[in-house]
Amino acid sequence: MMPYKKILATMNLTQLDENVIACARRLVELGGVKEVKFFFANRTQSYRMFEDKVGLSISEEVDQFAIRVMRDEVTPVFKDLDVKVTYGTIDGEPVHAILETCITDKVDLVLTGRKRDTRDTSRLPIKIARKAPCPVMIIPENATPSLERLMIAMDFSDNSILALKQAVSMAKEIGLDRIYGVHVFYLPLGYSKSGKSGVDYVKMLREEAREKFDALVKRLRIKDVEIRMEYMVSRRPVKMIRKVARKKGCDLIFAGSKGLGSLGMLGSTTENLIQSAKCSVISVKHKGEGLQLLKKLLAADPEKISGLLTE
Repeated sequence: MMPYKKILATMNLTQLDENVIACARRLVELGGVKEVKFFFANRTQSYRMFEDKVGLSISEEVDQFAIRVMRDEVTPVFKDLDVKVTYGTIDGEPVHAILETCITDKVDLVLTGRKRDTRDTSRLPIKIARKAPCPVMIIPENATPSLERLMIAMDFSDNSILALKQAVSMAKEIGLDRIYGVHVFYLPLGYSKSGKSGVDYVKMLREEAREKFDALVKRLRIKDVEIRMEYMVSRRPVKMIRKVARKKGCDLIFAGSKGLGSLGMLGSTTENLIQSAKCSVISVKHKGEGLQLLKKLLAADPEKISGLLTE
């Protein structure tokens, strides 16, 4: 059973919502989800948009309108599911509102859409994935909301190992007998001083990675799901990961939120995947990771801290 008991599905009342709703339904079908909260953050400047474009009457509050629209979209998709569905809106900057809701509602997973050009969403998915105290699933515009082919981006960091566990768990719930994986490595500077040729050094690193992964699978006691790994040499890991995902027709990539060399709150590889992958990406972290820092940021003066929350 998947570890996601409560899902927060962020809505923006555009065509992106269709895939978010479809993915939320698919996760509920896997079992374990107790509640899905569909959530819309009202920017102050949105009021005029509603009045001008959808004919919102003066007497109708924006939040009531947003909830009505969300219900109209969600109800036909969720009407046959045995799960609690709730709705919420908050006035204010979306990142702040979403993060605050993650804490108050003890959310296990955030679902958010991403337009084809990330500039159109002001990098909102990355901002959420950086700060959220739980995993975040990013669903690109026009992506297939299917979960039939899963992939793990492995770098042997703690969060990538957690991502592997969750990928295997999802595969079992879906009934998949295999998932795909990729580990990207590169030749270190000065490798020639070892006396090995580039070809021999790559062969050595590939074999070391294969042995390390096999030992990890054995330690985690992964059974019933075959993990078809590819070990690739490149200094452009995101390009290689996207290549494998495209070749295998993957619907969802699991990636650790922080890699081995990441000092920030989101690894550069995962961040670039969120921005550029054609399929959905789930940025995996332990629930509660960074929670205390996030609480301090949210409790601070909004004028002083808004840059830290949205950078």
